[in-house]
Amino acid sequence: MASAFLFARFKRELKMLIALRTLFIALLLGFTSTTVAHTYHATLTDMVVNQQTGQLEVIHRFFADDVAKVLSAESKQTIRFDDALTSEQVSLIRSYVENHFKLYDGNNNEKALLWVGTELDTHYLFIYQEVAAPTSFTGYQLQNSLLFGHLHQQVNTVNIRLSEALSSLVFTPDTVRLPLQN
Repeated sequence: MASAFLFARFKRELKMLIALRTLFIALLLGFTSTTVAHTYHATLTDMVVNQQTGQLEVIHRFFADDVAKVLSAESKQTIRFDDALTSEQVSLIRSYVENHFKLYDGNNNEKALLWVGTELDTHYLFIYQEVAAPTSFTGYQLQNSLLFGHLHQQVNTVNIRLSEALSSLVFTPDTVRLPLQN
């Protein structure tokens, strides 16, 4: 129960930080209206070891319209996210994320990330995954090619907290697989 509370608190704090960061960027770029389409394409992923559950929790944050655009192109059907995601949309999202975001252990074996769920708000799509955290991340690598090939100048940032230290990895279309650091 405490784990669920901590996860919910972490999720709220993460949303607040993301909202503040987005607001700052929008103000910095001179955007004053949320009706103006964003001109940058980025995903933000947080990977945190939950010491109480022993799980590596993965939280992805996307611009919802970016995901809809990519899924529309890949599925050759029009995808729009309204107030709630349909089961078909969740299935498409899950398949896409599982094919483009992968964790590999020190022996180059893929570690299956368990699907926890999705959440849609006005502008963002959140995706939650988890996997049992190993005792050591030595040799672990992360592959992140989310939205590459569809959106101009897409950049994916992964913030990682495996211990007390925080590190970040930046993925571009030219760099889709990097060693975990922390």
